[in-house]
Amino acid sequence: MSLADAPQLIWPTHEKHSARDVYADSLQLNRFTLDINHVLATDDVRRVEWLQMGTHCFYHVWTATDEYLVNATDSFPRRTTLTSRLCESIIGGKAEIIDHYDNYYISQKRQLPLPVCRVKVDDADQSTYYINPKTGDCRYYNSNRRAGKWMYTGLHALNIPFFVEHPTLRKSILWALLLGGTAVSVTGLLLSIRYVRRLLHRQKAK
Repeated sequence: MSLADAPQLIWPTHEKHSARDVYADSLQLNRFTLDINHVLATDDVRRVEWLQMGTHCFYHVWTATDEYLVNATDSFPRRTTLTSRLCESIIGGKAEIIDHYDNYYISQKRQLPLPVCRVKVDDADQSTYYINPKTGDCRYYNSNRRAGKWMYTGLHALNIPFFVEHPTLRKSILWALLLGGTAVSVTGLLLSIRYVRRLLHRQKAK
């Protein structure tokens, strides 16, 4: 189960949605009215990406130590944060800002940033988008991907909120399962070897 995708027969994908749905297919450069030179002059900027989410335009800015969004239609450069209402206008559905991991937006090493805007869309695939309010980065899940998550990281690695909050318990259970699986494998191997030896002895006896 951990090496296979969730079967489409059980959890079909109806539409080709992805995290790219959040971003416009092509940039409308006339909407980026804020002079990029003003952005470059305000900070130790290492990289800038033009980012259009629906009709909303931003500069995604990287510095040596941080990354953030700047409203590209503002009169002067200032950092901006995406709101749940803005995310709803981009994707539709129902949006909420959450400050905790759920069953799908989760990281054992807490590398995924919080808070995050979770947008649930009532479509055939029960699409859910997780948008970083600070950078605009997005993750996407549908019914098939959620099933795949449980088949692999959920059950295989116990990557669920309760165990992320209790890492020592998680590691203890994983070690117990690994040692138990190893014991079963070794026992099965020894029994197989004894069975083959008995067969060989019977062949020689004949």
